[in-house]
Amino acid sequence: MPLKPEIHDRFVKALEHRCGQVLSTNEIEKAILSKFPDTNLTSIFPNDHGTGNKSCCWCASTDKRIFDRIRKGTGGKEGLYKVRLALHLKVAE
Repeated sequence: MPLKPEIHDRFVKALEHRCGQVLSTNEIEKAILSKFPDTNLTSIFPNDHGTGNKSCCWCASTDKRIFDRIRKGTGGKEGLYKVRLALHLKVAE
């Protein structure tokens, strides 16, 4: 049985056609769940692949990050993230 893609790779594969677009956290969640319905919703943290949080992805805060954060999600507002243009280069080898 093939291994499930890691969460970073799921972000890349689900968003590769959205490069350059600004998406809300909800839109990112929908894109990933649409392509990978078995993904645990609590595993989808866009900023872990952008600026980075405490337990972030290897790509955070590097030139290989998936997102540039436009707006932090606070005060009832969703976070907004720009999908980086070189997304096709982001999959770990």
